[in-house]
Amino acid sequence: MSDSLREQGKDGPANAASKLAQYAEMVGGYLREKDPDALLADAEDFGRRQPWVVAAGGLALGLAASRLLKASSSRRYSERISQVRLQQPAPAPTYAPPAVVAEPLEPPTVRTSPRRTPVDPDLEV
Repeated sequence: MSDSLREQGKDGPANAASKLAQYAEMVGGYLREKDPDALLADAEDFGRRQPWVVAAGGLALGLAASRLLKASSSRRYSERISQVRLQQPAPAPTYAPPAVVAEPLEPPTVRTSPRRTPVDPDLEV
């Protein structure tokens, strides 16, 4: 790629592409040579030396993941809504049932009879 850029007379982008290719080769060789435990140990050491870089990288990855999920969820949501609308029958017309007028209820009457007391003949009235 850098050769085709040099042929077009774009030396600056050609040098950048060449350096990028060298870095990619270095990273690939590093990943091939190391076992997973050594990779983890190196990542932990880097995190201890440069905690802000790791935090910024985590923030950037989180933002990228949230944008990806938001973009895919809005597409999936619109597809799901259109499918649901196609599957649902049209709503039946609504009508109000006739109003029932009820007469007010009267409170129940309690019938009490006068209390009968035995008549004592000795009592004066």
